Amino acid sequence: MIEVEGLTPARHLTLRDPSRRSDGWKVGAIARAMGRPLYPEQQYIWDVAGEIDPETGTYYYGRVIVSVQRQFGKTDSSFAKMIQNCLLPRRGDVLHSDRMVWYLAQRGKDADTKFLEYFQKWDDCPLSVLTGRMQKGKGSI
Repeated sequence: MIEVEGLTPARHLTLRDPSRRSDGWKVGAIARAMGRPLYPEQQYIWDVAGEIDPETGTYYYGRVIVSVQRQFGKTDSSFAKMIQNCLLPRRGDVLHSDRMVWYLAQRGKDADTKFLEYFQKWDDCPLSVLTGRMQKGKGSI
C-alpha cells in the first residue's frame, strides 16, 4: 500500500510532483461553487492529473486512468473536470468556443438523467457566466 498523508492508503498511486505546478485546484474550485466540494482523495487525483510540464506548458500526463470503488464520487468529480476543460484557454487568453464534453453511462436514460441534473446545477452556479449558453444535444433531452 502507498500512503500519502491525509489520504486513504492506495494499492497503486502516482505521487504528486511538487516541482510541477498543477491546475487541479480549478476542478476543486468548480466543485465547491456547484455545492459539491471534492473529498481529499478526489482533489489529489486532479492535482496529479493537472500537473503542467514546465517544458511544453501542456499537461504532463497525456492519459490518466482512475479505478476506484463504487460511491467514490466519480460523477461529481468528473463533471467538475468537464466544466474546467470547457474553460481551458488556448495559447493566449481567448477561450475555445468550440469545446465539447460527453457524459456516458451504461444506459442512455441514466446518462440523460444525470447530465440534466448537473446541467441544472451548473446553470445555478455563479461561475456559469464563464461558459455562455450551454446547449443540450440528443433530441430526447
